[in-house]
Amino acid sequence: MTKEQVIEKYKAGFTFGEDYETIEWLLNKKKTMSDTLFFDAYDANLIPLPNMGEWIGNKARQVQIDFMINKLKDWDGSIYLDDIKVK
Repeated sequence: MTKEQVIEKYKAGFTFGEDYETIEWLLNKKKTMSDTLFFDAYDANLIPLPNMGEWIGNKARQVQIDFMINKLKDWDGSIYLDDIKVK
């Protein structure tokens, strides 16, 4: 798959949660490559969240990692959530 095809497939990103607790994982089109996906976290108002490596508590981080790995289970390449490689 080319970089352009990867961007087209994942450009919508993924939504976790609802209402004011929503986390939007949006594809970072500049960093994404044909074999590596980069997603950045935003809040419900699309304001960037702190890098995942700065999040307090491993449980909140692990919930997001599990959510995204499940959503991207068909992806064979690497996956980055903010500054953390999860696959």
